[in-house]
Amino acid sequence: MKILKNCENIFGKISIQTERRIKKYINNPNCDNWDDIQGIIIKSEGMTTMWQSIIKSNSSFPKSGRSEDLEGNIIKEWEQIPTPLELLRAIKESTIQ
Repeated sequence: MKILKNCENIFGKISIQTERRIKKYINNPNCDNWDDIQGIIIKSEGMTTMWQSIIKSNSSFPKSGRSEDLEGNIIKEWEQIPTPLELLRAIKESTIQ
């Protein structure tokens, strides 16, 4: 996926495994898959995460996410997750050099 080729973290380009996780979300957008990728750094300058890129692209996107109790049980689910198109647009906007 061409858009993901511009993603990088503090170590350089994102790994193939990280790219697979993002593609998994794009192909199957759900709360668990979003929770898995929302913290991935996609731009090393400013340490921008997926979630931050979505908020930058859509200021009305929720600023709080999933909450768990001490045993790891979900007590509050994501209010909203991005569509694959929204995510790809946000990644593109965040990673254009």
